[in-house]
Amino acid sequence: MIEIKQLEQSKHKNKYIIHTSVDEYELDEDTIVKYRILKGACFEEKQFEEILNEVKINLNFSKVLHYLSYGSRSYEEIRSYLKQKAVDLKEEDINKILDKLSSFGYINDQKLAYDLFNYYKENKKGPKYIEQKLMQRKVPSSCIMNAKKEYTSDEEKENMNSIFLKLKDSQSNKPITKQKSFFMQKFLRDGFTSSIVYSFINECNFEDKSELSLQKDFIKAKEKIASKGYSINETKQKIIEILLRKGYSFSQIQECFSNN
Repeated sequence: MIEIKQLEQSKHKNKYIIHTSVDEYELDEDTIVKYRILKGACFEEKQFEEILNEVKINLNFSKVLHYLSYGSRSYEEIRSYLKQKAVDLKEEDINKILDKLSSFGYINDQKLAYDLFNYYKENKKGPKYIEQKLMQRKVPSSCIMNAKKEYTSDEEKENMNSIFLKLKDSQSNKPITKQKSFFMQKFLRDGFTSSIVYSFINECNFEDKSELSLQKDFIKAKEKIASKGYSINETKQKIIEILLRKGYSFSQIQECFSNN
């Protein structure tokens, strides 16, 4: 039997130091009231171990609440957190904490999936990008698929159009092929659906203001090739190859030769 010898106020708020016939422990006020842990009370060893284990569970539950105050987490993120931070916490105790958090609505993988989809969608990211982010956070695939259905193809096009309108002027000094390549890569990198990206790119009105850039690139290419000792025809061919790689059309390059 374990006998309670003395109780005294702890330095920590709402906690007490419990002196027993075996050792001393720090217990919270709710546990003391719940189990009537008073001076002179006696407990079977197994019963007292269960009380201490409950205290440990409650302590880790509070730690998780503090962790959640910094932002929503997935079920598996909380499990990983407890395994890393908690000391001597059994798997069944971790499950108890997770179940308690779930019952109070502190963790909800489906809600987290919807919230993150809406957040990243508002920040002009595509569904594949968001799906990857959710997978990294160990959100179940079923929850991800449910949330992904809410991201329509029209919304993808709207987001791509917002990006296009914001960036098109900064790219207009490049050849059309380069502009298309730039936006294609950006949209795919941002996780938009490839078939929708291709369709959108084909519908975009690109403005070609690359004439000045072509003149500059033509002069650079000419200066670069000049010292190589090529014949006139070889020099022309090398310049054409350089400018084609930069995305200029053959007709633009021929016109540039005519003007120079």
